[in-house]
Amino acid sequence: MKQTVVLTAQFPEVALRILGGDFDVIVQSTEGIHDEDEMKEIVADADGLISILTDPVTRGVLAANPNLRIVGNCAVGVDNIAWWRHASSASRSPIRRTFSPMRPPT
Repeated sequence: MKQTVVLTAQFPEVALRILGGDFDVIVQSTEGIHDEDEMKEIVADADGLISILTDPVTRGVLAANPNLRIVGNCAVGVDNIAWWRHASSASRSPIRRTFSPMRPPT
């Protein structure tokens, strides 16, 4: 059984093909901005989440699914991800930040 990854926006087809080889991919509606309650529903049964900058990934959203294994954020910055701002109190796996190959980390 494949693990499920939820995308909160429409990503390029190549991303769907790459993810689809190893995961069941669910693309949520891209109309409007998701609020916290919608995000809780979106992650309820997911193993992974790939969100965008306008999606609030709050402590409440993360708590809605204690089995959520990974969160990816397709944006510049991580201010919308509660794990980053509250890393010292998170009871999850360590946080990793990746940087663009075009610009080294600062």
